[in-house]
Amino acid sequence: MKKLMVCSDGSGYSSVSCEFAAWIAGKCSASVDILYVTDIRQYEMPIVADISGSLGAQPYLNLVSQLQQVEKLKVEVVEQTARKTMEQAGFSGELNFIHEEGTLVDKVEELQDKSDLILIGKRGMNSEAAKKHLGSSLERVLRASKKPVLVTNRAFRPINKVMIAFDGTPSSRRALDFVASAKVFEDCWISVVSVAEKGRPSAGEMADEAAGKLLAAGHGCERVVLGGQVAEAIYDYSEKANIDMIAMGAFGQNRIHEFFLGSTTTELLRTRNMPILCVK
Repeated sequence: MKKLMVCSDGSGYSSVSCEFAAWIAGKCSASVDILYVTDIRQYEMPIVADISGSLGAQPYLNLVSQLQQVEKLKVEVVEQTARKTMEQAGFSGELNFIHEEGTLVDKVEELQDKSDLILIGKRGMNSEAAKKHLGSSLERVLRASKKPVLVTNRAFRPINKVMIAFDGTPSSRRALDFVASAKVFEDCWISVVSVAEKGRPSAGEMADEAAGKLLAAGHGCERVVLGGQVAEAIYDYSEKANIDMIAMGAFGQNRIHEFFLGSTTTELLRTRNMPILCVK
């Protein structure tokens, strides 16, 4: 990994993303881009339109101008906070702050080819008011990104024990390849976990295959086969094994299945208080 991109909105979760970025960049000698996107839709809210209709054009223009001034100040605060967090985390490499206007998902799609890993907090500015919900842009960013995305949690701790949730799908194989080849994980202990599911090849065979690849790459690892419901089994094992990060293929089922039954990816993102590496 030569370049990381952190999606920031100025929240506490964004600061944790910066801490993880500083730690990873230090391991890989990577540069870091901090991306903050001003969502232009805030100037097109129905309430703003209603006010413009009831008060006239001039008060409306004044209101938009005030919102823009507040946003300008916020951009400065987000940049200062990100730079200070990275410095306090010991990062001394190349750091770039990128401010764009539009929507976060569009800008991630536009800029992702310049990065090897994207980091984003699982929640944003309203995390205290919605502790059981994921950030409003998170799932859209995960679906749009072609690059691996590390979804960070509420507090930083170094990554020493990694779990790879391996089910033999193309996305889980890409997650396995990423962990096996990334320098940042070369000293980590890795658990390959497969859950027995109806209609899939033997979980034991899948775990053996993945563990063999990791051993060939020089990693210390173990293979684990679990039974039961997938998200619950992975959740329970990560607790017992004191895992620091889960790596998995993102959204392995088809979109209709996910819409009606939910997604293992989404469930683990929502419930696990640890970083989760999602690879499509």
